Amino acid sequence: TRGGREHIGSRTVFRSAEKPWWKVWGDKDGGGEGDITSSPAFLEKKLGVLQKELEQQEEKLAENEAIAAAELEEWGPQISQLQSEFKFLQARTFNESKEADTMARASVVKEILPVVDNFDRAKASLKAETDAEQAILDLYEGIFADINSVLESFDMQVIPSVGAEFDYNLHEAIQQMPSDEYDADIVCQEFQKGYT
Repeated sequence: TRGGREHIGSRTVFRSAEKPWWKVWGDKDGGGEGDITSSPAFLEKKLGVLQKELEQQEEKLAENEAIAAAELEEWGPQISQLQSEFKFLQARTFNESKEADTMARASVVKEILPVVDNFDRAKASLKAETDAEQAILDLYEGIFADINSVLESFDMQVIPSVGAEFDYNLHEAIQQMPSDEYDADIVCQEFQKGYT
């Protein structure tokens, strides 16, 4: 027959020229709009299949959790030790890097300070008498200011000396001399600048 159901032996065969086989499931003569995927029998079967798949996935999950727990028990102490060693190595590397940076800065500053002292002594002896000499002195002071800004970039600060109370931690005494201008234990003359 064209469309509808055919009984062949003990089974029913659905045939329809107008629609696929699943569209004729709910209609007895094959001409209705029934859908096999929305029938209660199909949905119950599908629910059973999904529940079985869910149970299988839960079993796999339980197996994987057991494997992970066994591996954690076996490798956990080693992982913890490696993590702590890695943190220690990070801290050590950071500290060594910071120390190397400090040492490099100290080395540079140590090399620059004699030049700064010479510039400072030269500045004290320069007197500008003409406009050309004043231009040279201004240029000199600009270079000296640049050098001081470099020292400041290294966090170097000039230690106050003349007029400040003598501090054994900051100042180095060369001699004691009487002064009408300053009281005892006050620095009255600076021979070389100090930095912190």
